[in-house]
Amino acid sequence: MRPFRNQKTLFAALLALTAAQAARADSPTFHHHHRSADGEEQDHYKDEGEKPARLQVGRTVFQARALVDKRGVTDVEITTGTLDSGVAPPGRLNEVHVKAFQPSGKPQFEYEFKSAPNEGGAAHASFPLASATRSSRDDDDDDDDHGESKRNTNLERGQILRLHVEAKGLRTGDEGEAEARLEQAVKYRPDLAVASLNFPSLARSNTAVDVSASIVEVMRDTGAHADCVLQVDGVQVDQASGIWVDANGAVTCHFVQVFKVPGEHRLTVSLVNVVPGDYDPDSNSLSATIRIENPALLAYFCSAVDLRSDAEFVQDTYASSASLVPDQHVSSSTVRRIQTRTLNGTIPGAVNFPLHKVGYSDQSDGTALSTLAFIDLPADSTGPLVDPTYDTLSTILRYDSATGGWFTLNRYLNSVSGTGVTNVNFSFYGGDAVYHSESYCRSVTGILSCLGGDYTRNPPPVVTSSGAPRVTLGKMYGVDVVVDDGNAYQAHPTMALSTASRKNANPVSCVPSTLSGSTGKVCTQFTVTSSVTQGSAVYQP
Repeated sequence: MRPFRNQKTLFAALLALTAAQAARADSPTFHHHHRSADGEEQDHYKDEGEKPARLQVGRTVFQARALVDKRGVTDVEITTGTLDSGVAPPGRLNEVHVKAFQPSGKPQFEYEFKSAPNEGGAAHASFPLASATRSSRDDDDDDDDHGESKRNTNLERGQILRLHVEAKGLRTGDEGEAEARLEQAVKYRPDLAVASLNFPSLARSNTAVDVSASIVEVMRDTGAHADCVLQVDGVQVDQASGIWVDANGAVTCHFVQVFKVPGEHRLTVSLVNVVPGDYDPDSNSLSATIRIENPALLAYFCSAVDLRSDAEFVQDTYASSASLVPDQHVSSSTVRRIQTRTLNGTIPGAVNFPLHKVGYSDQSDGTALSTLAFIDLPADSTGPLVDPTYDTLSTILRYDSATGGWFTLNRYLNSVSGTGVTNVNFSFYGGDAVYHSESYCRSVTGILSCLGGDYTRNPPPVVTSSGAPRVTLGKMYGVDVVVDDGNAYQAHPTMALSTASRKNANPVSCVPSTLSGSTGKVCTQFTVTSSVTQGSAVYQP
């Protein structure tokens, strides 16, 4: 690694890149969607997971799905509207007949249910059924169903369900009635997890601090919506509502927080209101500690994190519960990668506008990674600030669509005393998309137009094969940065990167199967091997 150690060398490199970089520096495009809206998948950054079964009869569209969670409970849902929309579906389902098939293809059980009084054109049943009991909504069903709840009604991922549905009270069809036949395979519920947090370990009070979190979907079958929230010392302070994470996807939640009180504070990022429900909620939050001080010196905090996750799913089906050799063996594996690089700097004074130059360049093991270069930068916005320390805030924001790099500068000024402080941030966020919080969107009002929960797409990896990172991190990492307002404020943090691996193998889970009579079993195991390459450094000239 040979970072720029000479100011003239760095400036020469920046000037040589200015023409090309200026053409690529532009305003980011913010995308917005309502998770309760019909047809919303068109607004997602991508949606490659499993979809509900869908059938249109006249002007009525039936949707159905079957999702299983970590406890082995499978929820079968069907509607005459749109699943998870929050809009009451039309009509009423007076009969839903479910016929389940074993993994071998043989029939396993049949069951009937219907809409509850408050469900309208929607109905729901959970399997396995309670032993020797029947759902209250089936009190009017034929006596033939009474014995079904005593049978094995466990459902496993991949099993096929055939649904025969009769609906009444519709606004279309033959006298307001419609009939549909759908087929749907049982799939895993989505499992969202907060994989990492990124923020400076040390920051100033009364100034904006960038916080980001890497979010992944683990089970690989279906995507999910959620509210991504930031808490400080147990109190929610910011959120990005209705984010979407695709099946086996990775995204970033981006927050901005102003800390008023010096000292240590606990940051927690959580995923709440997960729809259509989370496979395992235990991984839905992550916490860390930040220290708020007011250092008198120029200081930069730099970090790089590269997470790789290799997931393997194994499902073995045995005709006999005593058998040691499976009659059916299914396995699959996937790789997920999410990488984040950030640099946060504090200049103990209010810089002068326009800035002459701003430059960023990082390297790993002698290989150049990303470069940003801007010249002649006026403030994009200047306005009053209600704060006991500073009364004016000026902001510069630049985005580079080619690299996905963000540069933000906030200058805080006391117009009476002339004192101030300037914060700079360079960020390369991980995942397919970045969801921006309510506080962030408020902070860029007048420069950019966005609403909390809007997202920007990250540029695709240089290598588009599965799991490829955008840049390659080796054993060493370094950054060269300059902010020049007539005085050149420079930083050259370097760090060693360490790699740690962890294998998380869920216990083998076995449930009864009717592959052969009622003596069989299906055993599944989900194993995730995670490796994290990371490092951080504080630089003070």
